[in-house]
Amino acid sequence: MQRREAEARQKEEAQKRAAAEAQREAQAQKDRRAAAEKAKAAEIEKRQKEAADKRKAQEAARAQAAREAELKQQLAEEQGRMQAESAGLNNQYAALIEQRVYRNWNRPATARPGIECQIRVTQAPAGTVLSVEIGQCNGDAAVRQSIEAAVLRSSPLPPPPDARLFQRNILLIFKPQD
Repeated sequence: MQRREAEARQKEEAQKRAAAEAQREAQAQKDRRAAAEKAKAAEIEKRQKEAADKRKAQEAARAQAAREAELKQQLAEEQGRMQAESAGLNNQYAALIEQRVYRNWNRPATARPGIECQIRVTQAPAGTVLSVEIGQCNGDAAVRQSIEAAVLRSSPLPPPPDARLFQRNILLIFKPQD
């Protein structure tokens, strides 16, 4: 009977060892699957990060190219403007505006010879006068008002001979020939 009990115990211990071994094997398989899934997730994350970095680099390159193109365009516009100014077109433009204002000026009785006034004019792109401000002026209030009215009646101002010469704010020196 002791033999049977010993055999039964050995059988039971063998079963426990087999069960423990099976459990260890199952846990090892589970660990291997988890490690494989973790590696796969890490690979996917790495690819996504690489794709995001590539998109960012492309966007940065496009933005840089756009900035460079804009700067080149601004430089070309500025060079064209400088060429137009050096050709004397800016003075021609100022003369066109001054002539228009002189033609629309109704000289008041108090106007004396030698009038000289600075006029700041703000205009819209179409030449419409938006505001007039008389700066230094050696004329009286009536002369100032008449000059301001002349500028307003001159609206729209003549366009510049070269569109690149357009300026929203213009400073004119009103100096009528007596």
